[in-house]
Amino acid sequence: MANKSSFLGWDITFEDTTNNIKYDTEIIDIAIGQDNNSCIVMCTIKFSVDSTFMKYFLKKHEGTLTLVNKLVYTDETNEIFTIELESITNNGGVFEREEDITKTNITMIPVRYMCKNSVMLMNSRVGGIYHEKKIEDVIRDLYKKSKCQLPLKLEKLNNTTKYDCIMVPECSFIESMRHLNQQYGLYDNLFLMFGKTFIDSSPQWIINNCNKIEHEDIELYFMPHEQSNKKSKSIDEKKYYTYLPINIRNTFTQMIHKVPKMIKLVAFDNNKFIKKKDIPFAKTLKSLSFLESNKQFDKLMEVKEQMFSCTRFDMKDFAVKDSIHKIGMNTLDIPDIVIPNPFKMKHFIIGNTIKFISQSQGFMDSDIKLVIMGWLLRIKQGSSLGGGAKWNTTLKIRTCATSYLGND
Repeated sequence: MANKSSFLGWDITFEDTTNNIKYDTEIIDIAIGQDNNSCIVMCTIKFSVDSTFMKYFLKKHEGTLTLVNKLVYTDETNEIFTIELESITNNGGVFEREEDITKTNITMIPVRYMCKNSVMLMNSRVGGIYHEKKIEDVIRDLYKKSKCQLPLKLEKLNNTTKYDCIMVPECSFIESMRHLNQQYGLYDNLFLMFGKTFIDSSPQWIINNCNKIEHEDIELYFMPHEQSNKKSKSIDEKKYYTYLPINIRNTFTQMIHKVPKMIKLVAFDNNKFIKKKDIPFAKTLKSLSFLESNKQFDKLMEVKEQMFSCTRFDMKDFAVKDSIHKIGMNTLDIPDIVIPNPFKMKHFIIGNTIKFISQSQGFMDSDIKLVIMGWLLRIKQGSSLGGGAKWNTTLKIRTCATSYLGND
């Protein structure tokens, strides 16, 4: 039922499968997160252990991290996350022991990990020259070359052109995808790529766009402290409240002096004939399904048009549209949003939308539609009860937005 969720804390375990050691109360701090730039879930765990354990952490090792977000008093509704990790950075030193080696020598050891199933996408080298192929064919072949074991969920591309020749320089799979998107373009709106390996029970590697991504709509209300007793969270209804003001910086006034209303592409076809194509900025931006207002782009942009030359339209058309969406979604500089306990992690995955609604007189008529582009979960021993230890938990959300809603 709505409004009944309460936070009991976390159960946390890390099982080092390489050395057959299980840690639970030794874990004092965890930072785990992901965004659309790095794509892969990264994690730092700080252990409080005897210095004799240093030999295990200094070596490459693998393990399973299990987090249980205990929201209510029944196990059925707890959020349980399990992820396979591989160590990538170990910060250790040489410690002097007491003469009596039976005495413990407790030390703090931070170790950085990354999702084991995604390692190959960052480390393996792929590339090649493809003749008479579509971009989708190239992507599937590059993914196969990476030897990643995660299932690939590739949304149907808008760019279905068959190219005479596609050259992908030798690089990681993640870098190769960025190369293809910049040089050819994949979709007619904002490109997204990330590993669904932590929050979701069915791990996948996602290649999609903002309009097609499966998402949930979240409401986030800002209210001053004096009104904090008037509302409670309705987590099951996907409604959250924050008492921390969000300092938003609008960069739109800088953009209107530089970005043109109309982008004119000029290219030569195979027969050396000149071809032209106009791409309107505001109309292209409006194709984003979550964008509710773009009037400010249509009315206030000062640069009328700008010409760009390219060798072929089918190599730049979708890439230019992707760039327009990136520019438009950065007209508001949004700081990280802190979501206090309790919360459900599944509400804050990449691609979900947040409608930020102000209930403060100072921020009235400043409602904003946000898209989640990253998250960072921090759990450390602190003042909140849970899991046999005291935990202090924060969830930071990285978002982007295009414009204020309702101000036109």
